[in-house]
Amino acid sequence: MLRIIVNDQDLVLPKGAFLPLRGKSPLFSYTMLPGEISLPFSIPYRENAAVLGFPADPSVVDQDLEFDCTVFVNGVWKLTGKLVMESCSTRNVEVAFVRSLVDFDEQLSQTKLAELALGSVSICSGTITVYYDFDHTGTGNGTNYEVHIGAITFSTTTTPGESISDILDDMETVINASSGVTGIAADHVDTTVLRIQQTISSPVPDALSEPENIYTSGGGLISLGDFVSWIKTWHDHFVGHLYATRNLYYPDVSLTFPVVKHADFYGREGDSLNDSYQGYLNYYDTLAHKFVANYDPDGGAWLGNVYTFVPFVFARYVLEKICTIAGITLTGSFLEVEDFNRLIIDNARSMAFEFTDPDSGDVYLVMKNTIEVANHMPDLTVSGFLQAIRNKCNLFVSYDPVLRQLSLQSREIIFSNRVVNDWNAKPFLGDPPMRMDQVRGIRFTSPLNSADDMVGKYTDFLYTDYLQQDDYQIALDDLTIESPMSHPTIQHVSGGTPTLSQWKIPVRQYTGSGDEFDLGYIAHHPGLLIYRGMDQDSFGDTYPYATHDDLSSTDNSEGNDISLQWKRNAELLWPMWSDFIQNAPAMSITMVLSMADVMLINYAEWYKIQGADWLVDEWQIDRVIGDDFYVTMTVRKNRALI
Repeated sequence: MLRIIVNDQDLVLPKGAFLPLRGKSPLFSYTMLPGEISLPFSIPYRENAAVLGFPADPSVVDQDLEFDCTVFVNGVWKLTGKLVMESCSTRNVEVAFVRSLVDFDEQLSQTKLAELALGSVSICSGTITVYYDFDHTGTGNGTNYEVHIGAITFSTTTTPGESISDILDDMETVINASSGVTGIAADHVDTTVLRIQQTISSPVPDALSEPENIYTSGGGLISLGDFVSWIKTWHDHFVGHLYATRNLYYPDVSLTFPVVKHADFYGREGDSLNDSYQGYLNYYDTLAHKFVANYDPDGGAWLGNVYTFVPFVFARYVLEKICTIAGITLTGSFLEVEDFNRLIIDNARSMAFEFTDPDSGDVYLVMKNTIEVANHMPDLTVSGFLQAIRNKCNLFVSYDPVLRQLSLQSREIIFSNRVVNDWNAKPFLGDPPMRMDQVRGIRFTSPLNSADDMVGKYTDFLYTDYLQQDDYQIALDDLTIESPMSHPTIQHVSGGTPTLSQWKIPVRQYTGSGDEFDLGYIAHHPGLLIYRGMDQDSFGDTYPYATHDDLSSTDNSEGNDISLQWKRNAELLWPMWSDFIQNAPAMSITMVLSMADVMLINYAEWYKIQGADWLVDEWQIDRVIGDDFYVTMTVRKNRALI
């Protein structure tokens, strides 16, 4: 018995109707996360027209073509999904049932990563100090005097003849009266200088995060009279944070800062703000053992934009956030693989923004405490991101709709955990034909960054130290497996401190963005790296290193089992599986199964049929007679394993 519920109403179905459902194993799918879909079947129009919105009426505008529905088979098997209209007339409606493997909302699946609520990460701990110099001559005129910090306004009423020093005393009192709530405190440190301190726990934006809102009224002028003091305080906290977390990875930290050589990051010569940029992101001084920001920590002099900081977010952090948004729990043995938790998403957007001193007109590159994770995501949808991770790491993705758990395991775990279900006694129809259509070869491919001038240089004899791997092919390429995530170029470079040391670091030559909120630049290409933590250069000095394969900065294997460069990827993550799919003849067989057999098909387990072990590739319900399901299946085995 078949029952379909749409808009809390039962559809009227023909007598003896059944659901011609078919399913595809995610083990043998590389282009999408497959689900289950039915063949089209007919239902009467007149009895169902109202529920479906009168689809055959030409006067109905913007007719829905799909509906959320619940399906019951024999009153026991419950499925939720979409009922999709294929065609209709005034007699019949052709519909199909679609059920996703993972019940992500379709809108979420197509949402760009940069549009998700991925949260923010506070980098500094402690207090950030900003000095406001009220370069105001004369005395108060009896009007309100206001100071705006982020979204909060503080005001005091001046009296005729009141000095600026007295006004700032009053303002200090007003600000401090609510510091327990706002997290903002004031200190009148000089005749015309009011020092504003904002703690990380403050509920308002950082004092410099909205510079257009930092101003005074009542005749006062405001300038950052001591910008170097502010950047020095920020730098001390930031460097302390980076030093303490330089070897950590997810889940202990959400993002990290590997050294990257990016000479064309700003892409504009002659700009006074960026003239002194030296081509490194997240530069680490190997002699002093510290990250270097935009000031001289010894002399305290402002040096301009010498280096800049670009956060690289851990891929699992983003994956966990997506699952949280979807109300799904992430599980599976692959979460225990260390290098999976070291995967970082390539980025070319700085955590900084340009700030113009409203008094002097000087432009500074200001670093923020709080990093908005979504601003550092590539131009990739949620579904594209899931496909990228799955195909890079050869993952078997399974989903439990009851527990709402998304499980990640290596496809190769199927060979080490040989769970076998005995279907030898199940009746089958006719002689099952064998199809010798196994894959004769595989091409692993991922896109190169067309915006990067480094692309192709690894093939030039003058650039033999560029280590970007091209697509990788095993035998003939009957099967193409693609990941939307690329593998950024790695280069052996001379530089750093001392200048003769040899580093192996990611390198690129295209325009990035010096402003976290500047969305108009060329979006950075989707890519993945592995954060290795502190590694050694040729002199034995350590620096924060990231790579795209399993090799250290001295080209020695790290001994781990993850690689993102396709050739190493195939050697480390795909050997048993690639051998299997190249030696897996298929058998087409129609079997008589119980409803429980069909409901509980496990694509990660083997089934003993005709005396041999098989994996289910595809299946389709042809008909239902009483409690018996007639199911045509494609199953595959590996001759080497039998």
